[in-house]
Amino acid sequence: MTSMPATPLDGLLDGGVVDLPDQQLIEAMGAARAIASRAQAIELAAVAELARRRRAEDDMPAVEAISPGDYLREEVAQALTLTAASADELVRFATDLVERLPGTFSALAAGDIDYLKARTLWHCTGQVSDENATEIETRVLPRASWQTTGEIRAKVRRLVKRLDPEGLRQRREAAERRREVALIETDDGTAQLIGADLPADAASAAYGRVCAIAAGLRHDGDDRSIGQVRADVFLALLRGTSTLTEPPAGTTVPFAAERVGRRDDVDWSDVDDAAADVVAAAVRSEFAALSSDVPDRHRRLGLLIAQAGPRVTEALAALRVHWCLPDHEDSRPAGSECAGRGYRVPAAMRRLIECRDRRCCFPGCRRPVRQCDIDHSIPFHRGGRTCPCNLTLLCRRHHRLKQTKGWRVEHLWPGVILWIGPTGHWRVTAPADRE
Repeated sequence: MTSMPATPLDGLLDGGVVDLPDQQLIEAMGAARAIASRAQAIELAAVAELARRRRAEDDMPAVEAISPGDYLREEVAQALTLTAASADELVRFATDLVERLPGTFSALAAGDIDYLKARTLWHCTGQVSDENATEIETRVLPRASWQTTGEIRAKVRRLVKRLDPEGLRQRREAAERRREVALIETDDGTAQLIGADLPADAASAAYGRVCAIAAGLRHDGDDRSIGQVRADVFLALLRGTSTLTEPPAGTTVPFAAERVGRRDDVDWSDVDDAAADVVAAAVRSEFAALSSDVPDRHRRLGLLIAQAGPRVTEALAALRVHWCLPDHEDSRPAGSECAGRGYRVPAAMRRLIECRDRRCCFPGCRRPVRQCDIDHSIPFHRGGRTCPCNLTLLCRRHHRLKQTKGWRVEHLWPGVILWIGPTGHWRVTAPADRE
């Protein structure tokens, strides 16, 4: 077996990380991930090149009963100790990435995205035309480096719906024809009862009914967890043993969709999204430059970024969007004014925040509107205003995290949030990141 060349991180193996301060541990994680991405790109390039050569050999006259290409997966399986099925999928992944999604391959090779993000893009674009795949890749990659696989998958699904609605309809109908229910035994001795490829609307309605009945039982004093109650209600309804067939009066059926769409009565538009994106991109660029210029960055970077945040906020104050006006302005749109407001968020302003933020504003969190609180970025009792420039959606966990020692949050622009962790590492999120 050939030995691997040395890397800058080799000195950290065999317990070397135990002596690193927290800041360097975070940086070691990122550096290792980038090196792994580049190494995986080399593997994929080698697999794709071998596949190209075997295809070329298939085109040449030969007397063999079986062509070289037919044995490609066996070659790859033997070299990498894979099953035949895994080797076959790896060949398809490598070939598509190199030939069909070159931008994604380049991002992987540069360490800008990791293997899982590359596979997510590949899986989600597998059934669209090459032209649409290129368009999707072009739109997704610019922000993919700081998005999770869940965010990337959601973005690709929306683009597929927009770019190829007819193809998506045909694929959905074909999938629905394959619908079935499966019973799978687990290693723990339990079972999973799964309905696969169900019509989305009907499945959402069924799930909503189960959730509503479970919520009603919990409200009546049931001490099981909400997950346990939902599971038991699900089984009881299917077995016909439940006497409670409808949600109790007054119980709200949960909204199954993950996203709040654009609404005619909400004063937030794609133009506002674009403006927030420009602000977020400029801030990321400035903070990245600041990060590279700090000589003793491990002690000072977090402090400098935290100090720069309020300065950026102040510099942008005069450019606030039209529905977020200064206190002295009297002609404000109903429900969007900053002045004269108490702690309670008006209904119109709440709709605007929900439409703008879509979900929890912590980087990578996918908690939807219905699972989030509206939070004052600067606490109300410390002078924070009840205004879209100071309100964000946060799930309960990240609402608590924001108040935890070591974490700092700065609301730079309506919906553009700067998060600084205990080690000084930072992330900036914008509304379009949370689509």
